[in-house]
Amino acid sequence: MRTIRVKRLRSLVIAVLVMSILMVQLALPPSASAQTDMTKRSGNNEYLISSDNGAWIGHAAHDFVNSSNETVYCVQPSASSKDSLKNVEDALNYLPQDVITKTALGIESIRGASIDEYTKSALLQAWVWMNVNGHKGCFTDKRVDEMYSMRGADRETQRNVIAEARRYADENAGKFVGKGLYYKGSSAEQSQVLFTLSPLEGTAELKKETGGRSKLFSTCPKIYSLAGAIYHVLDSNGRLVAELVTDKDGNTDTKSLKPGRYKAKEISAPDNMSLDPNEHEFEVKANEKFVIRSNDEPLAAKIDVLIKKKAAESNQDKTLSLAGAEFTVEYFASLDDEPGNLERKWVFITDKEGQVKLDASYLKDGSDELYTDDDGKPLLPVGTYRINETKAPKGFWINKEVKTIKLKPVKDENGKISISEYEAPSFDEKEQTIRLRVKKLSDGDAKPLAGAHFDLKRIADADGKALNKFEEAQVEKLITGEDGIAEKAGLLPGIYELKETKSPDGYAISKEIHRIEAKGTEGDTIVTGTDGEREFLYESQINNAKIKLEISKLTLSNGKKHSLSGAELLLKDSDGKIVDRWISDGNPHRIEGIKEGRYTIIEEKAPQGYERLSSPIEINVENTAEIQHFDVNNEKTPDKPNTGDLPNIGGYVLSLVSGFILFWILTGFGGKKNRL
Repeated sequence: MRTIRVKRLRSLVIAVLVMSILMVQLALPPSASAQTDMTKRSGNNEYLISSDNGAWIGHAAHDFVNSSNETVYCVQPSASSKDSLKNVEDALNYLPQDVITKTALGIESIRGASIDEYTKSALLQAWVWMNVNGHKGCFTDKRVDEMYSMRGADRETQRNVIAEARRYADENAGKFVGKGLYYKGSSAEQSQVLFTLSPLEGTAELKKETGGRSKLFSTCPKIYSLAGAIYHVLDSNGRLVAELVTDKDGNTDTKSLKPGRYKAKEISAPDNMSLDPNEHEFEVKANEKFVIRSNDEPLAAKIDVLIKKKAAESNQDKTLSLAGAEFTVEYFASLDDEPGNLERKWVFITDKEGQVKLDASYLKDGSDELYTDDDGKPLLPVGTYRINETKAPKGFWINKEVKTIKLKPVKDENGKISISEYEAPSFDEKEQTIRLRVKKLSDGDAKPLAGAHFDLKRIADADGKALNKFEEAQVEKLITGEDGIAEKAGLLPGIYELKETKSPDGYAISKEIHRIEAKGTEGDTIVTGTDGEREFLYESQINNAKIKLEISKLTLSNGKKHSLSGAELLLKDSDGKIVDRWISDGNPHRIEGIKEGRYTIIEEKAPQGYERLSSPIEINVENTAEIQHFDVNNEKTPDKPNTGDLPNIGGYVLSLVSGFILFWILTGFGGKKNRL
């Protein structure tokens, strides 16, 4: 009985205590003007929290959230907690940075603990009270000894979770920074703090330089720049975490990165610069800056021979020297078809071998300075080069050809960027020469003929002296173009023979050997070629007749051939392609301009009363100007009996039988009278 009274008394005391707390809360005034709405969340975790010495501190009856649904924590347990609007300030106005960071780290640790959500919520609040106790804007209770008991929670679990939070906070204090927002309540209303955590970061930036070609880089500002290089920064897991882009000075923005190891790799080089092939590994430490240093060299060609000059193979005087030719080289700092303003101009002089080397010793006085690397070695930068001969050696015509070379960046299959290969242009030196021109026309209509092949051979020199076998020139091959003209320039003066070796398709070959005297004597026609060189011009015109054939459709009758009309015929070439199709009209069918070769005549339909050819006729068309004749003979269709003229015996028999039966029926079946 006494036990029951004690229990009732204890329940009554607790009820009075709870009611007192509620009355105090209701008596407190509401908050004044506010900026952020604070709302209570479900309050099932009603834990009374006290210090180890038994002093009551507060209770974790509710979780509070801000307008973004983020959990905030009470820092004034003795004040009333209400849904309200509150002013927001930086928590640094009330708490030191180390306290904010430690509190935020502990919150992260406790949130990850494997305990029930009610106990976790209470321990989170307890952890906050442990750390904010005694600071501005927070409660102060000297009885707090950094440990709290919660009614309904296992004490050992509490100690382990709080101990782990303390260890985690100490271990990671140098890796993270805590941040907080202080939600300020009125004088009678509790304030709350939102704690967040961010990793402490270091920074990285990149500095790009030009290696051993800084002099070249500085002297060619129009073609080279450090701006626009792109580097990808990857973390230890290979994930892209940052992109660095260089400015004109080769510097990038500073990027904030979490502490750890990274790799930086250039994925795109600035225009006309080499691509850095290296992967730059580096480590970012908290509150420290790492500078990545990278080199991209200006792309430039390092060559030996700049220009080659040689005597034409047809030159007779082998004693003439190639030394002393002058070549002008112009450089433009652009790769456009119209490269703009001239940057530098050089005049080089050939040596006895006819070569020009990229060396200052080959320069003519007054030329611009060569581009060089930092060691003084000559280089050709990216850009456009125009090269032409401006003075020929003694005894040669000047070569008027202008050669343009573009040195530009190229990327191989592995992504490596280099400069395009420089091939030294070659210029031929020629003696005085002649040009032979052949015009090929169709006989009759003077139509120009393309595709005629000729052999041209020099048989005597300009004085008419026959050449021996050691002096005979190589046979030149000429082919007429669409204009019917074939010509050969650069020939030595002399007497030539011209022979047609292949006629145009459909034309008979000319069997005549044409003799041309091209001695280069005064008074002969002189022309200037597209290269600006003078030559003697000699022309020869050769006509060709078309290849013709006639196909006749005939039959033999009484030993004589007779023409047939109405046969449908076609002609196929050796590839099975139909060349012609016609219907015979009693006259030979003519085909002109047909190519020589094997053909097939096929009869698709024979004339009325004649047998169609049982198999095609093979013919061979030869390359000749004479008309070629081919006959296609047909046999008459054999006579057959005319069944319409024969007696129809079966019909007669059937008629007789039918008549007899009819007579028999009408006469009463064998002479008896019909009776009704």
